[in-house]
Order: sequence, then structure tokens, then C-alpha cells
Amino acid sequence: MTAYTLMLTEFEFPDELEPTRANFRVVFDVKYWATKTRGEHEVKIANSIKPGADVFWECDPGRQSRPNYVRAMKGNKPLPRVDVESLDEWDRIVLHVEAAEIISVRAKVYDVDRESFFDKIKDFLGGLVEGAVGVGRLMWSDALPVGAKDTAGDSIDEIQSFLVKKVTGGSDKVLFQGSGKPDAKGVVRITRPGTDGKKGSAPYALEIRLQEWRPGVRASAEVGQGFASA
Repeated sequence: MTAYTLMLTEFEFPDELEPTRANFRVVFDVKYWATKTRGEHEVKIANSIKPGADVFWECDPGRQSRPNYVRAMKGNKPLPRVDVESLDEWDRIVLHVEAAEIISVRAKVYDVDRESFFDKIKDFLGGLVEGAVGVGRLMWSDALPVGAKDTAGDSIDEIQSFLVKKVTGGSDKVLFQGSGKPDAKGVVRITRPGTDGKKGSAPYALEIRLQEWRPGVRASAEVGQGFASA
């Protein structure tokens, strides 16, 4: 079985986006071919919440003192993108999954409602995760692979889907949604218009690089440096 690491390398948003709405959580859906026990293949979907279920990327220039402020800056001028290179490698990894082939990746960018965000996490996820240790371990690792058999068996699929909807629902607003397929170099480029937070639309752009790992083959030390198609 081949393993893939999907790494976020770019995240741009509209320059016109209102500062108060520039606080993001991104849900990634990764569609892939999985190999079954008898060598047959089936399509599965894995979900990942970045930067995590209990934090978000703050890009409001008026909140530069916050520890989760990650907006790229040129001197004192804020740029319309997340400073991805400054993120910890753990936060840049979208997902690590075993697959025969990655089919496509969808990204949904949310504007986090700061006022209710942590109350929602505390009230809903707190008790639920405490009561479902296996599911909680997957949740807080930021990657929730559908079909994982080492914790809750087949039921993880439905529980996970429910969790993702709850975490990203409520008063959070969808700013952008788009998808893309890996090119010959293992790069997924997702770009299309999304809301600018006012009454117009402007482009968002996310880039993800795939690194392929095969048993007995030494992969490149840096994710995205070379890609062998499955």
C-alpha cells in the first residue's frame, strides 16, 4: 500500500476581505482509491480540519498580538494570504493517508465566529470526546481518516461525519469552496471566486503538494520534492 502526505503550501484570500472576517478554519475532503483485502479498490473520503478543531488561523491585522496570527506581512503592510512557510510543519500537513491513488481534494474555507467558537467547542466536543476516547484521538490529531479500523470500526465513518458538520456549522460562514485534482507533479491547485465578506466576490487560492511513500523506497526528505504517480 502506498502512503501519501498532503501538505498545504499556499493559502491566498481576497485583499478586499473584511479584516473581522479574516479568521479561518479550513475543512479538507480528500477522495481517494483504497485497496481492499482481496486487492479490490473502492472510493473513500477522508476529512481534515486545519489548523484544528480547537483553534483557527487569525488574519485580522488588528489582532497581530494574538498567538494564532498567521497573516503574511511585508513590513507593516498585511498581505492577502496566510504565511504558510511560518507555520509549524504539523499545521501544514493536511492529511496522511494510505491509498492506491489520490483522486481529488476539496477545500471549504470558514469564517470562524470568534464569540461563540470556544463555547461551542467546550459545550459540544468536550463531553463527547471524553466519552469516545478513540474518536477523540482522531479528532484532536486534526486528521479524521474515514474507514479507520483501529478504533471504532465502521461506525467511525458516521461519527466523524457528524463531528465535522457540528464543528463547522452553527454561526460560522462559508467564504469559499472549491476542488482540484493532482497534476503530473502531485500538485493540487484549488482556486475560484468566493465571498469578499461584503457584497462581491473575489478569488481564493489554495495549493497542496503530495508526497508519495512506498514500502522499501526512500522518499524525498522534503514534501513536494518529486512525485511518482500511483
